[in-house]
Amino acid sequence: MPLEGMVQRVKRGILYAFTGKDDWFGPGQPVAPGAPVEVEGRQFQMPISTNTLIQTKTEGIRFSQLRMMADTTDIIRLLIEERKDQLCALDWTIHKKGDDIRGRGKPVQDTKSHAIEAFLCSPDQTQPWHSWLRMLLEDMYVLDAASLYVQRTKGGKLYALRPIDGATIKRIIDGHGWTPAPPLPAYQQILNGIAASDYTTDDLLYLPRNVRANRIYGLSHVEQIIVMAKTWLARQASNLEYYDKGSVPDGFLSASKDWGAQEIKKFQDLFDEQLSGQLGERRKIKVTPSDSKFTATKEPALKSDYDEWLVRIACFCFSVPPIPFIKEMTRATADQSASQSQSGGLEFDRRWVERVMNGIIATQLESPDYEFSFQDRESSDPLERAQIDQIYVTAGVLLPDEVRGDLGLAPLPKVEADPNADPNAQPPKPGQQQDDAAKPPKPGVEAMAHDHLNKAAEPLTAPMQKVKDAFVVALGEVRDAVVNAANGVTKAAGGDGGKDVPKKGDEWWLMLADRVDLSGLSLAWDDYSDTLVAEAPNGAKETIARLVRTDPKLDLSSLFGVDQQAVAWANQHAVEMLTRDGNGGKIAQATRDMLRQALATAVEHGDTDKQITKMLQTAYAFSDDRAELIARTEVRDAQGAGGLIGAKAVGMTEKRWLLSNDEGICPLCEANAAQGWVAIGSAFASGAEHPLQHPRCRCDAAYRSE
Repeated sequence: MPLEGMVQRVKRGILYAFTGKDDWFGPGQPVAPGAPVEVEGRQFQMPISTNTLIQTKTEGIRFSQLRMMADTTDIIRLLIEERKDQLCALDWTIHKKGDDIRGRGKPVQDTKSHAIEAFLCSPDQTQPWHSWLRMLLEDMYVLDAASLYVQRTKGGKLYALRPIDGATIKRIIDGHGWTPAPPLPAYQQILNGIAASDYTTDDLLYLPRNVRANRIYGLSHVEQIIVMAKTWLARQASNLEYYDKGSVPDGFLSASKDWGAQEIKKFQDLFDEQLSGQLGERRKIKVTPSDSKFTATKEPALKSDYDEWLVRIACFCFSVPPIPFIKEMTRATADQSASQSQSGGLEFDRRWVERVMNGIIATQLESPDYEFSFQDRESSDPLERAQIDQIYVTAGVLLPDEVRGDLGLAPLPKVEADPNADPNAQPPKPGQQQDDAAKPPKPGVEAMAHDHLNKAAEPLTAPMQKVKDAFVVALGEVRDAVVNAANGVTKAAGGDGGKDVPKKGDEWWLMLADRVDLSGLSLAWDDYSDTLVAEAPNGAKETIARLVRTDPKLDLSSLFGVDQQAVAWANQHAVEMLTRDGNGGKIAQATRDMLRQALATAVEHGDTDKQITKMLQTAYAFSDDRAELIARTEVRDAQGAGGLIGAKAVGMTEKRWLLSNDEGICPLCEANAAQGWVAIGSAFASGAEHPLQHPRCRCDAAYRSE
């Protein structure tokens, strides 16, 4: 046995002194590091000199092959397009962080959120949102290399986010395997075999979804099922060859025993000559030798359980239910598969899109307090959603007013206590049937539609107040313009303000109404049109809610498009009443007519220029009272139009004009009410399709199905 050296004995003694143990047959001490200190923290064992290669992907499956597989494998292409369709169909909104967006209504937005939303409606300033998103999703599913070029203005502001083919982008990494920070280049674009451009992380947004610590590039959906894709292509090619170049005939006909090769060939040529390409001849009876026999070949199975297995693999990768591609599946299994698809892959893809967009909003749009969110829906089917709400209300999870709040409706009116009711009576227990005699009478259709009497004393609602405030400002602006124009008329006519205007000045006064600038009315346009766009759908929802209360079994399966129809009516009506520049529309024309009548009366009475100017300052045409009248009339008219649209949507076939209990009902409204029930598509006697008939009208409408 060799003797220990001095160094080994000292080392073993020190080890024993510190640990109390001898390292006899132990693991030994680790080898001293041989790499420089700068290597510490390296992410993975990277390929040597990978940054010097003039190609994009050097690991796994090349980008070009992934593109080819996605484009030629029909099942993969169908799944990719299905996922794109699902994501592009989702509604989204921009809101402040922390806002509750779980309800069905769109959260309240401010000016900045509107600006962000406007930019994202066309992020590349060329394509609409859904087309832009489809390009991004294509590179995510196929390459996991979605890329966006950040195009800026000369002032450095964001101008556009333009998708770039991710297959042309090569990642650059530093000595640790990390992405270099600006101003160092982080990506190179390889075009035509050369390094065309360098990009920093400020210039290019590289957006992999499935990154790994030991790889430079992400792992896409297509790369995950590349073996399945190759197998599928091989089987499809085999099937194509069967139909294109197959050598197995439909059958064999045995010849007579005494025939030789020459006789068989002659008969074969004669048979082919008569039948090849002759569909009519094939249907006729053919005479063959008595001892000939036909043997049909069996069709091969071109689709097997293995094909379904391949389809299931692809569908599982994309979290799409394989229902259309397999032979048998019960409805319960299909529903469960679809539900898992929605809560699985689609939800993950949604979150990826939201993370990408929130990163863009925070860094590129410099708005970290705002975020992008897809709007959640328990169900997009109105009937199914109504059933869910009914279950929640019945179980006590939600109150009716909470459901109405989600629908954007006002709370139900408070029910006054019955003074004649027995104060000692106990309310029925849950599930207990109430005595029929004790039940309140079920309200009729007309009562439900006309449950707000004395509407003349109705206070202004918030939408009415918004419109009134807008027109108070706008009419005040017009009044100032008219007064200034009146001073100009005084000077032009030679008046001095203390005596009658000379006779020749009367013509100038009467022409003032036609010449005055009414562009000040444009100040009311935004609030006016926005309110109509909001109140027309609200009118539809209110009417549908009233009809459902009278008939809980009402069919709610046809509510799609109701909001769009109401908004379309509101936009058209707003333009008819007031153009954006303020100088057109019925409101502007009515203002001119009022001004013309007031000036004609003043001239007829011989008023001085000073008196006319004072009259104009207090004229009804520019008053707050007129602003309130416009607000009440237009908001109620929008609600009435929306009510008609909502009634049609739930299958109502008749309508009836209901008079208010105000005094002085106009003859037109009385004529409409005298008609009784009329077809819902017909106009009333006055020509109106729905209330209101005129300003200050308080009438309403009832709807029913035959």
